[in-house]
Amino acid sequence: MKLADEDIPFLQIDAPQDAQDSQDFQDYQDSNRQTENNNGSSLTVSRQILSLPLDQYVDVVLQFCSELRVSEPEEIWRSPLFHFARFCKAHPSIIDLLDDEAMREVEKAMCDNQRLPRGCDPWEYFFPEDQHGEKVSGEDARLDFMSSWVSVRHIPFRDALQEAFRLAQTRPLQPARKRVKLYERFISLAGWLQWLRDERGIYLPTRTIAELLSCDQRTVSRLRRLAIQDGLLRMVKKHTFRSAGKSEATEFRFAVERFQELKDEQ
Repeated sequence: MKLADEDIPFLQIDAPQDAQDSQDFQDYQDSNRQTENNNGSSLTVSRQILSLPLDQYVDVVLQFCSELRVSEPEEIWRSPLFHFARFCKAHPSIIDLLDDEAMREVEKAMCDNQRLPRGCDPWEYFFPEDQHGEKVSGEDARLDFMSSWVSVRHIPFRDALQEAFRLAQTRPLQPARKRVKLYERFISLAGWLQWLRDERGIYLPTRTIAELLSCDQRTVSRLRRLAIQDGLLRMVKKHTFRSAGKSEATEFRFAVERFQELKDEQ
């Protein structure tokens, strides 16, 4: 199903995981989301894009990726399929699928697209060339999509802590010291957050983590201290308070090397 320009929704969300790519997507949709109401004033379409059915969402992403290739070719420093896979992976209906499962679901969505000529391979039609302008086959594109799906680390529109929490639930880590289940959940959250942040420090705000783990803020402080005691967390920058603002939270580094699951994903 192809959406009319005025029907293309946009996502309102705080703290996107990848600011530049999310901003690119927002800029694209800003140009398509203005219409006039009965009083002649500007009306903003504010429906959540991630609540769209997958076929409609994939159509929006296809249009965005096509626009990005034309208007900002310098942004496509990777294969166009990598960007397509990243934004597809943000959709809640397929985010937890394996690469081949996701490829088949996305292919179904593309086959339902009204812009696809009858009898055409959807991958060859929507992605006829690689980032160097070389022609690619449908099979090449499918393999590229699956490889990109596995390589995606920063999923657009998702807060880093929320994404780490999702990974912690689906791929929990097992610390050597068996304390309590809540400790294991905290370690999994911190470990996947470090994986998402790569070499950068991580922040473990007590209030936010208390909400994610359904516990008290003081409990989060205790969990952090235990993780430091076990050598899994290291404080790299202390909290600094400034009454005039711009206070800085405590920054940590997680011992990724202590967990084979995280090392395998590096």
